[in-house]
Amino acid sequence: MRIRRTKEQWQTLLEEQKESGKTVTGFCKDLGIHQNMFYRKKKELCSNGSFVKVPIGPARPQAIKIKIGNATIEAEAGFNEKDIQAIIRILLEALNA
Repeated sequence: MRIRRTKEQWQTLLEEQKESGKTVTGFCKDLGIHQNMFYRKKKELCSNGSFVKVPIGPARPQAIKIKIGNATIEAEAGFNEKDIQAIIRILLEALNA
């Protein structure tokens, strides 16, 4: 019997796997989840324009490098958080087009 999971349930499973320290193969085997489905949901839910909140203030004192697919964003010290969010949003839209 096929189990249908909600978006929230898949997000929880993705977090559980990440926190478990287990490989995707081991995690999926333990829960009886098909590994291909796990990877498909991971790609779907983790590359849909979601952002990870970077704990920074108005200006970041250190430089950072962000890799998304084959693209890299480098920001020098003192960058503005809102500018980086806008750049990432545009990059993700281009990658998903």
